[in-house]
Order: sequence, then C-alpha cells, then structure tokens
Amino acid sequence: MTDDFCDSRRSLVRPFLVGTLIGLLGLTPLAAMASDPTPLPEGSPTSVIGGDPSPTESASSPEPAEPTPDASSPSTSPSPSVSSSVSPSPSPSPSPSGSPYPETPPRPDGLSGLQSTFGRHCGPKANDARAYFPNAWGRGKDGYVYTHLKIGRVMNQGILRSILDDKKGKAVDYGVWGYACRAKTGGTSWSVHSWGVAIDTNTLRNPYGQTWWDGRGANGKRFGRYLPNLWMSRNFYWGLNFNDPMHFQYVTGY
Repeated sequence: MTDDFCDSRRSLVRPFLVGTLIGLLGLTPLAAMASDPTPLPEGSPTSVIGGDPSPTESASSPEPAEPTPDASSPSTSPSPSVSSSVSPSPSPSPSPSGSPYPETPPRPDGLSGLQSTFGRHCGPKANDARAYFPNAWGRGKDGYVYTHLKIGRVMNQGILRSILDDKKGKAVDYGVWGYACRAKTGGTSWSVHSWGVAIDTNTLRNPYGQTWWDGRGANGKRFGRYLPNLWMSRNFYWGLNFNDPMHFQYVTGY
C-alpha cells in the first residue's frame, strides 16, 4: 500500500519538476524534445524546419548501380565497330574516256623536242596505236591507221570520235596514212611519219606540192575545211604551210 502510494506521488511530481525546470531554463518544448534521449521512430523526418522533410540518408547505403542495357532493345547510339584487318587498296579506275592510251603530251617543237617526247624514229612505240578510219584504204574501204602510242588517245577519242559524232565519215577520202619509216619527201632527213606522229589524209585530192585544200569527200560532196579545222583544233600542225595540204603533224619546227 505504501509502495503504491509512493509510486503515484512520484508520477505526479516528476512532470511538475520537469515543467518547472523548463520554465526556469527558458527552453522551448521543441528543444526539450531534442534533449529527450528517446529515439525517433524509424522513417521519421530528421528536421521539420524550413520546408518539407527530406528522407533520411544512410551513410552506409550503397550507391545505386548503373542500369544494365537490355540486349534485346536496340541502342540509340551504337558505337562503330573497328576492324583490325586492313582493306586492300582499290584497283585503279579506268580513265573517263575509256581510252586504253595514255594522256596526250603537249605538242613539242623542233627535232630535239620531237625526240625527247616520242623517242627515236622508227622506234618500237612509233606504231603501237591504231584508229579505224573510214575510206582509209580506198573509197568505201575503211582501215586502220597506225601511229605512235602517245597520240593514240587524240586519234581515237579526239579526231575519229568527232568525225563519227558529226556524221562526217564521207568527208574522209582515200587515202589515209600514218606511220612510215622513211625520209621526208624530197629530202634526206627523217620524216615525222617515222616517229608515228604525222597523218596524211585525203591524199588523192591533196597531193604534195599543192597550195590549196580540196575539201571534196569520198562521195564527191564539198565539206570545205571541215577536216583541216578538226585536225588543227586537236593541236596538229597543218602541212599546207609548206605546200603539203594532205599532211598534219604533232610537232612544229621540223
């Protein structure tokens, strides 16, 4: 009985003493709560001052792992694959014109220029190119005209292609000649024909020594200076300058 009475008195006195102590020390109820060693319930906010509570962060909690991409879903920015093998070098492309002949060199001047550009007369390359001209071997008889390798392109892709595209095959008359290992007509020095860089065309109507150009073609019609103008447009020098109207050569000064 006495013990119960004493316990009840203690329970009444304790709050009274605590309240009196709070009043004397000037503590707020919130500070008193902070001084209370009773732990907060798990999940309670650590602060209620200055806005919404922020969740409790544990120092021992591990950082979240980066998400592993799903192999089944395509990546938005795939990394380029790098091959360790070395690709072989591409094969050289054919020239735009499709010609099997090399680029035509600039027209030389004089004997020294002729030799340095095309080699020696009657050489192995002096008749390594050919072009199939209309009426070359006779009226109505087309045939090959042989020249130096280095003018094979201008002969085929320049002169002959223009004649065919212009539909002026009949302007060419017998005969048409190229390479010939011989001396100049009426002289002792080597002919430009022996280097394979001179062409005689329409020879029957335009013999050596004539001082004008006969522009009639294989069909007898007049084509004017269509052929001389074509040859000169491709940088050939016209033999009419020395009374050889049939003659066109890829050199000057010789």
